[in-house]
Amino acid sequence: MPIIRAFIWVMILKIHPSVGFPPDALTGSAAFTKHHAEITRGAIRIAVGRYIKDNNLTLIDDTTDVFDAVKTLFGNDSDGYEKFIEKETDIIENVKDQEKSKEAYIHCNSEQIELAHNHVIKLRKQIAVLAQSTEPDLSLIRKMIGKCIYTIQAFYSGSNWVEMNGDSVYKDFETNDNFDQGKCGFGGSTDTENGFRTAKGGINKDRLDYTYSPHHHLHYKAFYSARKATEQFLIDQDDTGSIGDEIEEVRKACIDIITNVFGTPNAPSNYILVTFNDPVKHMHRLTTSNGLEMISALGNITVDGGFDCPEYAMSGLEKAIELCQEQSTIFFYTDAPAKDEAERDTVINAAEEKHIDLQLFVHNETCGPLRKKRATERTKRDVEPHVYSQVAEGTGGAIYRFNTSLLGELMIQISEEIFPSATAIVDTFELRDGETNQISFPVDSMLNNVKITVIGATSAADVDIESPLGSIMTAVTTSVYFKSPDKVVVSVLYPTTGIYKLLRTGNNYWYANITAQTSVDFHYLMTEEAEDGYFYRISGKPIVGEQYRIYLTVYDLPVGMDASGVRLETNDSPTNNLDITEVAGDFGTTYFVSTTLSSDVVMYFI
Repeated sequence: MPIIRAFIWVMILKIHPSVGFPPDALTGSAAFTKHHAEITRGAIRIAVGRYIKDNNLTLIDDTTDVFDAVKTLFGNDSDGYEKFIEKETDIIENVKDQEKSKEAYIHCNSEQIELAHNHVIKLRKQIAVLAQSTEPDLSLIRKMIGKCIYTIQAFYSGSNWVEMNGDSVYKDFETNDNFDQGKCGFGGSTDTENGFRTAKGGINKDRLDYTYSPHHHLHYKAFYSARKATEQFLIDQDDTGSIGDEIEEVRKACIDIITNVFGTPNAPSNYILVTFNDPVKHMHRLTTSNGLEMISALGNITVDGGFDCPEYAMSGLEKAIELCQEQSTIFFYTDAPAKDEAERDTVINAAEEKHIDLQLFVHNETCGPLRKKRATERTKRDVEPHVYSQVAEGTGGAIYRFNTSLLGELMIQISEEIFPSATAIVDTFELRDGETNQISFPVDSMLNNVKITVIGATSAADVDIESPLGSIMTAVTTSVYFKSPDKVVVSVLYPTTGIYKLLRTGNNYWYANITAQTSVDFHYLMTEEAEDGYFYRISGKPIVGEQYRIYLTVYDLPVGMDASGVRLETNDSPTNNLDITEVAGDFGTTYFVSTTLSSDVVMYFI
């Protein structure tokens, strides 16, 4: 008889599992119910916030809440903050995706807690291996972290740990043999054995509704336990010419860096250009506070010879450090070993004295013994550390290996972290042969340093821009430069509010990209409804003709301002202007809109 009873109980547990925390926010009377998205986002902010404070990554006083440390770190770098949000959201969506799993141990159901424990341990080990690889797949790591986090959180809603130990964390996360036989009925909407009624003695605490969860009074304790355990998990994971064509790539990237931050609070206060080679130790070409003068000087650099071995690299660095202000950033590029390695300590001491941030870019195919290529075409580090690595290590700087094709992308990525620019796309246009020679775009009071980039113009004289007050091309606050063979960039500081016009001379095909600096930014997420009635991030590209729900989170909206709609730009159908509805958000103002796609979406505007 006991065996039959036990069998019946096991069957009930398999058929009627505890549902667990909902994946996302509920509405109506259940709006205060805690969910996986809130638990995960809160834990990420706490874990990252503590890391920021513990390592003094930014100035934070004791009154700053740890939740706010991330936002304080990014400051007015809304582009950087948006990238953080994207990675954070990726983890959250990976957590929510586990809700669809049919495996009981994923949800800590059916008394499969030991399997759940082994599942998490296995994933932890895989994450550690991936994180230590030379080129870790960060997307895969975030996916595996999401799997771990979901099961960790499910443990606190699906087991009787909270009933026995309150809101503490079960660090070992091992099987608990002291399960009460009363757990055979979990209660909740799927517990049909109990006629959808709450089960006597059931441990369901997934909701605040007592008609749904017998232990609704423990819902918040389960939430705090799950969040603390998630936070602990995340903290634990922390343990786990001379250059030929490259000169042109450096030049392109430097121009983009300068124009992206030009006129913003993050723009450098001055620019210094120093070159070096052999036999000339160094040449001081320019010191200026005008970014456009720096662009011009970069354009005048010529390349002599190629792959000279070696060069006076330390002399060039020493001169740059001498000329620059304290706490400056120096970008250094070379394809050759240093002829003056003996000056290494002089460079290190000078950089440390002025607190200089050295970013050293060394070509993969340097001549001489710095780096050699094997027959397999794979590169190999020298057995002995070379002078560039020693300088980077000695000053707390960084060294990057690059090839020609990746240099520009690598520079932009690094410079965005050092000189953040909160860039928003105002609009993009194409002007084809025979079409109108005039396009209009709006500029409001939240935009500054508007940048208009025109591809297809043969000279700056082909381009004219008018504000509500007339042409701005010769205004004091306007800077214009032409980059051969067909690129014109116009930067407008502190623009007048109103409708601007971009005017084309001639019939050349133009592609125009208009961006601006702004403190306001947004992040979007496209979701679709699943069988359980919740909305999950779509897998792959959206399908034309299907209905989706788009969530938009807007950051740093000025007091008294609101977002009212979203514009969807498509390739082959009219622009869709949609009204949006505000919902509760954790770290910004969140809106959503449901729509059926009539074409592939290529851009979102709010």
